Amino acid sequence: MILIAQKGTWELWVNSHYTPFFDAFFLSFTHVGDGLTFALVNVCLCVYVYFKTKKENPKLVLWFGIWAFLSFILTGLSAQFIKNFVYPDALRPSVVLASHFLQKVEGLEWQEYNSFPSGHSTSIFSMAFVLMVAFCDKRFNSKFSTKIVVFFNILFASMAIMGAFSRMYLLQHFLVDIYAGSLLGFWGSAVLYVLIFRNKNNL
Repeated sequence: MILIAQKGTWELWVNSHYTPFFDAFFLSFTHVGDGLTFALVNVCLCVYVYFKTKKENPKLVLWFGIWAFLSFILTGLSAQFIKNFVYPDALRPSVVLASHFLQKVEGLEWQEYNSFPSGHSTSIFSMAFVLMVAFCDKRFNSKFSTKIVVFFNILFASMAIMGAFSRMYLLQHFLVDIYAGSLLGFWGSAVLYVLIFRNKNNL
């Protein structure tokens, strides 16, 4: 989809289908991808894991916390490094598509540079992976049935997709920006998970 359409095609199509409801919804929901949100979620998840493991395995809680915050820090820093040092002149949709009629969500300030990749998409997909592990990994939730695990996976994946899409809806990023950010966030957290927990099966 990204390769077959010219850059800006999907953004203009989405922009032409603005509605008051989605304007308000995505203007608020986009903050799910804020770094502060991710940090607060990590704190809450550490408390959740602590009580879910019946306080019997503090080492597991410690390693979960280390992994969760490393995911938050390293994926976020990677996105910011790419945005500011590799592609500092990548223009935002509001600049590239300025010759077109663009609808703007009231109360939103468009940015002009550092478009690639989307930092919000990186954050929300990294957070979604951390949530999936906290609620679906048997080390933390051995009593959850397969149906509940599938439900949580779908819930967190949907949350991440909507959060990333909000960046395109608000014309803060191109589709390729949120796609790259999503891959960076999800796979960055996944690789860290494997590196940290692969030799800790006895926890």
